[in-house]
Amino acid sequence: MAKIEVEGTFSRRIGNYLIYELNGQMIIRSISGFSSTDLYHNKKYEKCRQNAHEFGKLSSQCKAIRMALKGILPKSNNLAIVNAFTKKMRSLLLFDTISEKGKRQLAQALQNPSAKTALQYYPFNPMSPLGLEEVTLNDTSLSFTTPALFFPVHSNSIGVTTHLLYFDFITNESWLYSSSIAYFQKATLPEIVTVSLPDQSQAGSGTLFTLLEIAFFEHTNDTFMPLEEDASKIVVVLAVE
Repeated sequence: MAKIEVEGTFSRRIGNYLIYELNGQMIIRSISGFSSTDLYHNKKYEKCRQNAHEFGKLSSQCKAIRMALKGILPKSNNLAIVNAFTKKMRSLLLFDTISEKGKRQLAQALQNPSAKTALQYYPFNPMSPLGLEEVTLNDTSLSFTTPALFFPVHSNSIGVTTHLLYFDFITNESWLYSSSIAYFQKATLPEIVTVSLPDQSQAGSGTLFTLLEIAFFEHTNDTFMPLEEDASKIVVVLAVE
């Protein structure tokens, strides 16, 4: 880049150089950057094309999962939830060892048991401490320990709901089944809480996610009132099948 003096009219482009005015001075510099043709065809940008292809499809799948869980996920910290989940799911593409880079898919990655293990205990709300020391899961119920649960200010109770989410990574279709909510007061909260899973007589296709939702409430006059701020809500993946 260089400064030049120009009188009268001038061409904005000469060969591989651009001429333009900046802060009252005339600047000439070589043309840089890349064209859309380069982006789609130049070997130099092959890695960019691979990342864009994989990330675009993955992002749409992550959005479809979040929309399926719209009534469950916290409304607070939405951007953090979106970014953390997308980052986590993108890391799972490494477990697709069959597809070539640029064509890796979550559907294939989650066939790998290691990917399922990596997703287990993933907390959808990165701003809330998990507080679950141990979870035992069987066909009809789950149990978790409570001593490490952190109660936010004004809360004295929890509401526990379990969910089964079937998600088809090929079609982006989803089926969500939820249990009824079970309430527990802090003063009488047992060290181990056991709750039922949703009825599994109905089902969907694709990958099955078992999720645990813990929301905090204020119990007064025999009424459980949800906190105005739901940033403390816990939503965690317990198993992937």
